[in-house]
Amino acid sequence: MVNNTFTQMLPEFLNRKLITFCPTCLKPIYGADIEVHRLINSDVNRWPVNFVHCHTYNQFPKHALILYIDSDMTVRGHEVSDFIKLEET
Repeated sequence: MVNNTFTQMLPEFLNRKLITFCPTCLKPIYGADIEVHRLINSDVNRWPVNFVHCHTYNQFPKHALILYIDSDMTVRGHEVSDFIKLEET
């Protein structure tokens, strides 16, 4: 049987969890930065899932960090995209 108190506190804990550091700018990436609650509540059918996090930090230009996240919300790998283009719709 799952402890309901634990289940309710899990997203809050994961939002504060330090997931990784960006290897380019050393920005700390937390669960809230990648909206981990959306991953928990989604119907992902294969793990690890890739998640693209675009950000700037400490005067580094905008860049994309690609995270490979497993079902335990742990980063199993990451890479930084050399080129990105974001289109407004």
